[in-house]
Amino acid sequence: MLELRRFGKSFRLVYIAVKFQSSRPDSFAIYKRVSRDSPWVPFHFFSASCRDNYGVDEKLTSLVVGSPRALCTSTYSDIVPLSGGDAVFGTLEGQPNKHKFEESDELQGSHYRNSLRWNLTGPVINFPSLFLPPFRNKEWVTATEIKITLDKMNTFRDEMYGKQSVLQSYFFAISDLTIGGRCRCNGHAPECIDGINEAGERALICDCQHNTEGDDCQRCKPFYQDAPWRRASALGSYPCQPKFRTTVFVLAIAE
Repeated sequence: MLELRRFGKSFRLVYIAVKFQSSRPDSFAIYKRVSRDSPWVPFHFFSASCRDNYGVDEKLTSLVVGSPRALCTSTYSDIVPLSGGDAVFGTLEGQPNKHKFEESDELQGSHYRNSLRWNLTGPVINFPSLFLPPFRNKEWVTATEIKITLDKMNTFRDEMYGKQSVLQSYFFAISDLTIGGRCRCNGHAPECIDGINEAGERALICDCQHNTEGDDCQRCKPFYQDAPWRRASALGSYPCQPKFRTTVFVLAIAE
């Protein structure tokens, strides 16, 4: 199991790419969670036998409209090549309404203006070629942590003969893991910067604008609450507005 403990804040993921030094597994899975206290949820399954290993049928597209869910593919489960094989997962591929982000409650939401490319050596900030449209509600593309489980090894059917010396020659090895995503700022920040988050920890935080505040610019500043907070989108920036103070003037007219 390979677990990336906390990106430091929530990110909106575009893709995950794994390169194996060994042959690719017969079956492995990617999980994510949206906060440090939330449960791990399946993000994507890779398997030569999806039903047997993960209890789901192989699907390249979710047929359930408005409900993103983990899909399973056998595309990257061949034992060949014996080294250097890739497995790539695009977080919106096959999900319903992926071309109708502004109209979809499931795939609509926060803009993420800063980019992250994370590999085994650590994060690389400001990767401008990444793009992912808005998303909200079930937060399908949002994650603070990623976990990969290597569940079943690919073999040349040597397990049928039961020779331990041969079986022990197989192994898992990952040479590179790249995670592409954008900093989650609800469209109210041009980038993420080093700072102190609301938990008092040094971490990446949004450089909030539009009179917003919070790790993800998720609320209006005090005295800028004339209207409810609203995420920015392609339809508008929706800045928080200052409260208007009503003053009553009494004019005394001398008789």
